Amino acid sequence: MAGARSAIAIVSSCTLVAACQSYAPLPLPTSDNLATTVTVDPAQQGWLIKSGYHAPGSDPALSMWDAATLAVINNPDLKAAVNSVKVADAKLYAAHLIPDPQLTWSIDAPLEHMAGLVSAYGIMPSYDIQALILHRSEVRGAEASRRQSALSVEWQAWQLAQKARDLFIQGKFLEEKLVLLERNVALFRQDYDREKKALASGDVTFAAVSADLVALADADRDLRAARRQAAANQIALAAVMGVRPEIAFRLGDLSPLPPNVINVDALLASLPRRRPDLLALRAGYESQEATVRRAILAQFPSISIGVNRSRDNTDVNAIGPGVTMNLPIFNRNRGQIAAERATRDQLRAKYQARIDQSISDVRAIQTEISLLKQEIPSLEWSVGELRSAVAHARHGFETGDFPALNFVSMQTSLNAKELELLDRRQMIWQAANNMAVLLADGPRELAPPWTIRQ
Repeated sequence: MAGARSAIAIVSSCTLVAACQSYAPLPLPTSDNLATTVTVDPAQQGWLIKSGYHAPGSDPALSMWDAATLAVINNPDLKAAVNSVKVADAKLYAAHLIPDPQLTWSIDAPLEHMAGLVSAYGIMPSYDIQALILHRSEVRGAEASRRQSALSVEWQAWQLAQKARDLFIQGKFLEEKLVLLERNVALFRQDYDREKKALASGDVTFAAVSADLVALADADRDLRAARRQAAANQIALAAVMGVRPEIAFRLGDLSPLPPNVINVDALLASLPRRRPDLLALRAGYESQEATVRRAILAQFPSISIGVNRSRDNTDVNAIGPGVTMNLPIFNRNRGQIAAERATRDQLRAKYQARIDQSISDVRAIQTEISLLKQEIPSLEWSVGELRSAVAHARHGFETGDFPALNFVSMQTSLNAKELELLDRRQMIWQAANNMAVLLADGPRELAPPWTIRQ
């Protein structure tokens, strides 16, 4: 029984030495965690300043970049995504750990009681040598996977910031449209009230009053639709920024047109070295390269070596080396190698496709912005001419010297052109916002501590 006692002692010692983990339940939250203000926690200020960006202050009027920063800090989906980096950290920690040795122990008690027979036992501590050979590749793969996770979350942050800026742009132009539509409703209501009084006096026809009524109804419909859209946009922006929907905040000013993105060709050329999603795909490819290497190394015989200490039933003790290995005759890990190489080819093609798509998208946006900017002067000229014409016609309309139907038609045309001009400016802003993200061009407010930059 000496062998049995030795084995028990060894196992007990290993158990005591090993660091034991204890279980503790982690309850789910029972309430929301949305921010109740549009200011930034002072604990977050450090990395914002380090990134060359200022955090939103106490002024309730947010700038477009303030909205983007709040989205990066407070967005619930991004907070949840950050945990994927923690998972990758845990896997990297696990990959760095050296594999544990193995212990094989057996005892054979004789069934018949005969003189001179004792219980036989065998003890063989061993270690898998192949695990050490593959360890380096596993660590490299885990390191690349960690970079991929961090960069994927950073790209999600860029996209959320883009969405926040896009909603901000929509909100600002909706404010301008509301001012325009409210003015139009007031003008058409004033015209309708004047025409209705003139109808009662017999000075105008019912057709003229009907035209004013139709114009007023259309303007009021457009105003109510714009108000609903503005409210929905405000709620959507609050959701992206991770603040409660009832929190009031004002949007800061936008210039008429966004600044031009310069050096587009240079930014495109350096895109694979800067844009987080491309860096993430590169890291994923590097991780797969390590997986291919590991699969190739695994085709060689798996060897475990150890020391065998044993005693047979006749009380003869023995000690000697022990070797366990598989024979690479039929499988040789060929199927796994083929699968990992095919996966690597797939990732390479995906990376190439993402670069190709990015270049195509940027060129398409360049063309779109160029065409939209060409429309602006013509629209501004039309709006100016129509405003002047309506101003002259209003005097004749109020004195009864200009037909009501013609005046309503001119006012409606002016309203349509003003809205069209606002739409074109909004489209330019949104296209420029999309291009800035595609080119990864902008301040480093999107580089929080959990990211890794190449």
